[in-house]
Amino acid sequence: MPEHDEPLPRCRTATYPGAQLDRLFRPTYKHVTSNQTFIDCSETETLKRGPGNREAGPHVYYGTIASGNMVIKDAGARDLLVQKHGVLCFEMEAAGLMNTNFPCLVIRGVSDYADSHKNDVWKKYAAASAAEYARSLICAIPGNMYSK
Repeated sequence: MPEHDEPLPRCRTATYPGAQLDRLFRPTYKHVTSNQTFIDCSETETLKRGPGNREAGPHVYYGTIASGNMVIKDAGARDLLVQKHGVLCFEMEAAGLMNTNFPCLVIRGVSDYADSHKNDVWKKYAAASAAEYARSLICAIPGNMYSK
């Protein structure tokens, strides 16, 4: 099982979209057009981050996932929830399951920064990354765990 902030094996079903499409903007900077590209967004409004090793593949993070019934598209609201609740990411699909007695584990592939700069180019890569983690989790469960 991968540890916290450890890379997963390279995804076999989706290609890394590239660092040029991984842009985190200042929380106060709103997306300027209705299209989903960064073409019209100001480069000076991006947050400078360390080089990291993005080419190594997706990394695993364990922590709180906020689940709700609406998409978060506001970086200010995102940052407030992160600060107040220690949230690592946001999702909607599992929100309905949380109000049932159905035991489950939510595994998410993150495809955006929960701000107004949504970009669908990361969805396939995020889904493949989550599937790769789920595979590694299932493979780590002993085969005789549920035998009678």
